[in-house]
Amino acid sequence: MKFVTLFLIFTLFLPACSDNETSQENQAMLNPLTNKDIPKPVKLCTPCHYLVKTNQKKVGPNLWNVYDNYVTIKGLQFGKWTEETLNSWIEEPQRIKPLTKMIFPGVKDPEQRKIIIDYMKTLRDKP
Repeated sequence: MKFVTLFLIFTLFLPACSDNETSQENQAMLNPLTNKDIPKPVKLCTPCHYLVKTNQKKVGPNLWNVYDNYVTIKGLQFGKWTEETLNSWIEEPQRIKPLTKMIFPGVKDPEQRKIIIDYMKTLRDKP
C-alpha cells in the first residue's frame, strides 16, 4: 500500500514541480500513465525516473542512455550497466547498495525485469 501511495505521489506531483520546458515530441513520454507504448513493468520506474532525453530531473536520474554506459552511483562494484548488473539492481537495489536513497523494493519477477531491461536498451540516440 505504501508503494502504491508513493507511486501516485511521484507520478502526479513531481513532474508538475519542474519549471523546465520540454519538446512536444517528449510530452507523451513525460506522462507515462497515459502512454500506451510503455510496458506495464517499466511504468514502475516512472515515478522517479524520466525515460526520454531531457534535462528535466525527477527524484532519480534520467534513464536515457543508461544501458551499456558507465555506472555513476558511488560505491557500486560494477563498471557498466549491462543486462547482468541492471538485473541485480532492479531485483533488489538495497541488497546491492544497502544505504541507497532508492526506496524502491525491487522487482522480484525475472520476466518483468527482462521487460524493463529490454526497454532500457531502446532508450538511446539512434546511431
